[in-house]
Amino acid sequence: MIAASFISALLGGVVLWVTFFDGLGHAALPLGIGVTLALVFLFARRAFAVRPLLFMVGYASVFAVITWPVLWLGVGYARYLLTGQALGN
Repeated sequence: MIAASFISALLGGVVLWVTFFDGLGHAALPLGIGVTLALVFLFARRAFAVRPLLFMVGYASVFAVITWPVLWLGVGYARYLLTGQALGN
C-alpha cells in the first residue's frame, strides 16, 4: 500500500507540473491533487475497507510534500531540454 501511495503522489505531481508549465498556471494544483486522490481511491478500492484508504491518503500526502518540489525541478529541466524555455520564461 505504501508503494501505491508513492506511485499515486508521483503521477499526480507529474500531471501537476506538466500542466502548470504548459500554461494552466495555478489551476493545475487542484488537478494534481485530484489525480493523486483518484489513484489512491482506485488502489484502496481493492482492499474494500476504510482503514486502507485513510492509510494511503496519509502516505500519499507525505510523499506529495517530499516529491513534488523535486518533480518541479525534473519536469522543468525536461521542459528546458525539449523546448529550450527556462522556468522563468
